[in-house]
Amino acid sequence: MIELFSYQLPYSTLIILMLIAVSVGMGKTGIHGISMLSVPVLAMLFGGKESSGLMLPMLIIADIFAVKYYHRHAHWHYLRKVFPWAGLGVVIGTLIGNSI
Repeated sequence: MIELFSYQLPYSTLIILMLIAVSVGMGKTGIHGISMLSVPVLAMLFGGKESSGLMLPMLIIADIFAVKYYHRHAHWHYLRKVFPWAGLGVVIGTLIGNSI
């Protein structure tokens, strides 16, 4: 058993969580359909609200790795336009998610 954010995770759940993280990363690299299975599995393990809180950092970290790897091909002027709206969307989603 491993304790993670007040959850007692058995090793089998931790392995499933790692597989979900790998599938999210693979979904970001071009195998788009693979990450569709990770959302319901994560929701079954942790519940709806907590699974979104776990999935968002996975997606952000995958995006950081993608931008780091493909930095030569990134169009920064497009990204600078998107970042404030993405941050606003995260804040609005958090506020609305608390009331749902």
